[in-house]
Amino acid sequence: MQPLALEPGDRIVFVTDGMLERHAADLDVHTTLRDTAHLHPREVVHALGDAVLRIVGGDLRDDATVLCLDWYGGSAGHETHHGASQDHAST
Repeated sequence: MQPLALEPGDRIVFVTDGMLERHAADLDVHTTLRDTAHLHPREVVHALGDAVLRIVGGDLRDDATVLCLDWYGGSAGHETHHGASQDHAST
């Protein structure tokens, strides 16, 4: 295990190798992340998934998994009953 110091406002994105496979090599993950930084994490996952599917023409040869987490810091008192807090969802 390796500790990871997070600050409120940090975003962590995990991708499997299928997002970077040779058939999806034209996907610029860094640019896509930069261009979607204003979106809710759920929407970032959709944008990256849509982008890799578009690039490979819908023919994935490997799993392509994305997990995006926003860190708000400690126990910030966020409350949700049906998914993401509406205070943090993009319009």
